[in-house]
Amino acid sequence: MGDAVNNLRESLDYWMKNAIQCKCNKRLERVHFPFTKKRAELENSSSYKKIGHNFPEAARFISNNVEPCRDTNKYLWAVTSLCNENKHDDFLPTVTVVNIDNINIRAGSNEVTESRVQADATMPFSFFGCDMPMTIQGDYKAAVQLYFSEEAVFGKQEVIPTLKIMSQITSKTLDDLEKFIAPYCS
Repeated sequence: MGDAVNNLRESLDYWMKNAIQCKCNKRLERVHFPFTKKRAELENSSSYKKIGHNFPEAARFISNNVEPCRDTNKYLWAVTSLCNENKHDDFLPTVTVVNIDNINIRAGSNEVTESRVQADATMPFSFFGCDMPMTIQGDYKAAVQLYFSEEAVFGKQEVIPTLKIMSQITSKTLDDLEKFIAPYCS
């Protein structure tokens, strides 16, 4: 999960570095796509200022059209927030619900077929007990639901759908940035 978030973040940083190289014909070290919690802070951030000094049109485009800030574009801003969490704390999602489908159990002459077990994965659970030997068979299908921890930017939100939205927004942002840069690099 951390790799997915890091790749989204790095794609924006790579775009920014290459855009400046294309426009200014020079390689800059430590160029990062700018992110801030509040929109009002964006143009005062060090990343934004570095971009503005070297490619002011790109800085203005990012400020006016992308707005990579928590209060204006939360899913895009979360790319940097979760990337930093992963880098410093190695964040882990929380598994809360487990489903195991298509279970067949036989104990003596008793039989349970095509059953489903659903339980809270944060607690121990026992789904079947018997005093005699049991046979458990079937083409098991297990499913889990992953949620961001309560402390994360998307506290208690499902991980996979959230990452999908973040990926779609990052992809759209890169498409918009490519349309912006095209006249400068022809």
